Amino acid sequence: PVHSRKFHTNATSAEIHAWARAACGEPRVEPDIFFEHRSVVPALPPECDVEVWYVEQEIEALGAVGRLLQSYHCGLVFHVSTLLAPPPLTVFTLQYYAVDFPFGALFPISVEDGAGPVWNNEAVVAFTPGEDPHRWTKGRSLVGRTTGAIVNALCDWVVSEF
Repeated sequence: PVHSRKFHTNATSAEIHAWARAACGEPRVEPDIFFEHRSVVPALPPECDVEVWYVEQEIEALGAVGRLLQSYHCGLVFHVSTLLAPPPLTVFTLQYYAVDFPFGALFPISVEDGAGPVWNNEAVVAFTPGEDPHRWTKGRSLVGRTTGAIVNALCDWVVSEF
């Protein structure tokens, strides 16, 4: 089973991975690795330069309904450079997969008495070494530049929260 501080399911990582592949399409680079431990993403040199991109793709499994609802799968792509020794990674992607997709995440799972709809926003984070520029068909936007120290702190936070 997959466990985290905020998430528990009886599904295995392999089962969640199979579902994510069916919903979002097959990757053209290394398969996603669920980010359950900090060791999944190598620590970057603190002083390295990191360009961060927000990327989106249509969710193929939703077809016309997904396009009508403007529902997209998204991720962050990190391009790493340094003037010193080569970084352990030069490009990697982090993506969030909703656990209860589409029902519960995109569509509410219930409407409680007078409280309105209830969504399940639990997710797992996946790491992919590299990026597939052909996958992100909806678009890509430069978020900005940062340092390896900040990306390392983000990765520490992901492990503690997800």
